[in-house]
Amino acid sequence: MNIGEIIKIKRKHLNLTQDELADKIHVSRQTISSWENSKSLPDVTSLILLSDVYEISLDELIKGDITMIKKLEVKESKEKLSTSFFVSTLLNILLIIVMMGLNSTGYKNSYIYFFISIILLINTVPVWLELAKHKNVTKKNKN
Repeated sequence: MNIGEIIKIKRKHLNLTQDELADKIHVSRQTISSWENSKSLPDVTSLILLSDVYEISLDELIKGDITMIKKLEVKESKEKLSTSFFVSTLLNILLIIVMMGLNSTGYKNSYIYFFISIILLINTVPVWLELAKHKNVTKKNKN
């Protein structure tokens, strides 16, 4: 049974409408409908509130829903990749601006340019590592 079915069954067991449940956990009725129809998944805060309303453990609420676990793993991996990419890109842009500034002033120390170029290359390594991890997580969770 997936989490959407659990949410619906537990809601009906408590004789709650989607509107009433939505009010209790501070979301819209459309959000409840979306969860119950497996179009989206609740966030962590909503899961905690649902477990309180239904008086069941989080484990009971989500453990059986493998789809949700897989989606959360992929989402977390994607967020790490995005953060790594953003930081790396920002640092590389700053280094390129420094190189351009040095060049425009006529600074000709080739060791500095070589050193900055090495930093630019090294700075891309964390992005490649996160990308590889993300590909593995995505591949693992497709099955």
